[in-house]
Amino acid sequence: MSILEIRDVHFSYGGRSSSRNEAAARSEAAARPDTAAHSEVAAHSEATPRSEATPHSEATPRSEATPHSEATPRSEATPHSEAKEVLRGVDCAFERGSFYAVIGKSGSGKSTLLNMIAMLDTPTDGEIIFEGRKLSKLNENQKSELRLKRMGFVFQFDGLLMDFTLLENVNMPAVMAGKNSGKKGLELLTQFGLEKMANKMPALLSGGEKQRGAVARALRNNPALILADEPTGNLDANKKTLIFEDFAKLSKEGITVIMVTHDLHAVDYADIVYSLENGTLVKTK
Repeated sequence: MSILEIRDVHFSYGGRSSSRNEAAARSEAAARPDTAAHSEVAAHSEATPRSEATPHSEATPRSEATPHSEATPRSEATPHSEAKEVLRGVDCAFERGSFYAVIGKSGSGKSTLLNMIAMLDTPTDGEIIFEGRKLSKLNENQKSELRLKRMGFVFQFDGLLMDFTLLENVNMPAVMAGKNSGKKGLELLTQFGLEKMANKMPALLSGGEKQRGAVARALRNNPALILADEPTGNLDANKKTLIFEDFAKLSKEGITVIMVTHDLHAVDYADIVYSLENGTLVKTK
């Protein structure tokens, strides 16, 4: 059964929708508590200092490694710029409980594709349907709620908030959703072998530990879909393997994982692999 459908989606910079308007929309989304996590959309890690970290806090991102920054056009397009078509008729369905890898070189549109699924960018044409709902029909509050409660995010930079312990970072999505933190956060850290690191600050953790902590945080609100943008880009070979294995295991538990990467090793772990070439998806596995 498909959890996500992408129907003939196109995306252009500087085309029918003004790049300035898109940038403004992303900035607005960036200011919303839910678009934080990762540091960022990532569920939510957009929090304020300890004294202000409440479900209603309007927080400023602590790092620039957010879906919004990933989504920003690499060049400053203006309404008078020639349109650049990044995606050209992407058409595919993603099944529940599968691990998908989308392989492509830098600038191929991988992050743009994730940003549209995350409702941080809007297709120039076409439709995206998530769990039976057309994303184009949702208002901003509905989009925020969907991101916070049904999606989890993992990015190249872990985005952990330096003023909070690892456990507090993992529980941040629950705080944003107004939930009691309870035991879930520690259970997730235990699942990833990080229970002894729960009360440590991010500065005391290795790169691999922080990134697996980011995966745990993405799972905090029991999402149906994990979106991962180059999650192993800053890790060595052994730590990359751990992340790939984590995603493969999560898919077996019924969670859909969509990872975009240029790392060809992901092919060995994903259930289904697409190559993003010339703005379209080509299934290679």
